[in-house]
Amino acid sequence: MRKQCRAQMDLFLPVTRPGDRSGAERQKAVALLRVLLTEAAAKPPTSLRPTAKMEQAMSKITLAHLARAAFVYIRQSTAYQVVNNLESQRRQYGLVERARELGWEDVQLVDDDLGRSGGGGGPARDPQTDACSSLSAADRARWMTLGQDLTKAWNSPVASIETRKKIIRLFVKEIIVDVVGDTLALIIHSQGGDHTQLTVKKNKIGQTRWTVEADVLDLVRALARQLSDTAIAAILNRSGKLTAHGASWTRSHVCSLRNTNGIPVYREGERAERAEVTLDEAADILKVSRTTAYRMVSSGALPARQLCGGAPWIIRIADLQRGAVCREADARRSRRPISRDPQQNLLPL
Repeated sequence: MRKQCRAQMDLFLPVTRPGDRSGAERQKAVALLRVLLTEAAAKPPTSLRPTAKMEQAMSKITLAHLARAAFVYIRQSTAYQVVNNLESQRRQYGLVERARELGWEDVQLVDDDLGRSGGGGGPARDPQTDACSSLSAADRARWMTLGQDLTKAWNSPVASIETRKKIIRLFVKEIIVDVVGDTLALIIHSQGGDHTQLTVKKNKIGQTRWTVEADVLDLVRALARQLSDTAIAAILNRSGKLTAHGASWTRSHVCSLRNTNGIPVYREGERAERAEVTLDEAADILKVSRTTAYRMVSSGALPARQLCGGAPWIIRIADLQRGAVCREADARRSRRPISRDPQQNLLPL
């Protein structure tokens, strides 16, 4: 084995090397190389098994894709990249064979602007323009029909955000924004060369698209003067209100909303300082049951206000001290309905 290896090594040495007397070793190496080449040619070529990534890519390719032309755009915008980034260049050119392996017959290579688009060597070719120029008359008519239904495609319920972004990129080249006071001045440059000027209101500091509705904010601002954050979250959930992200309310959500909008937290005893009581507290003052007090509120005999369904009834102490309210409470407590005649008076016994 050592002699055979030495013979193979000697095959690539110069012919006129020192010590080469008869050339017998070279003849043995040539004979051995001939045998090895013959055996290698007799073996069948081994086929490469596709990897999982290749199988996944091939499963997404349909016959409609293969019927179209495939464009491979070689992108190296400067001369430095062309000279030094040879590995990237080789891989990009290798995409041509990769496209043929996947089943495309018509594979076109676009490499006319190598080293020119980034170095001032002239405008680069647009692969989309090349693709559009190769469209058949039927495909072009179909694309024009889709263009007429742009509004329908944009407002389609199945159109995702990514689809709408692609539609915008087809028409909009760039957007220039300038801040003018509390507004934003926009100049939209279209692909066809048209320009459109727009003026929109600038968002305030802390204002984003994740903003709760105005009625929810007003409700939290009013409830914060009556209840704690936990109670407010429960009332909002019972009322069917959602956060800006569409989630249910929690104590932390209410606390974050208050802090963002500068709403102070409820302080224990704050309601008493404003001379206000709840329905339960009003029932204790009138010495009636909670149900009786609620019936008085429902009938209008006892003035009260409720911010929303599930929120507590708020009653002013001054209303509890009114004579009509006290007589109504006494009559209901004694189970004798009060007379509605304003000229009839009660005789205390």
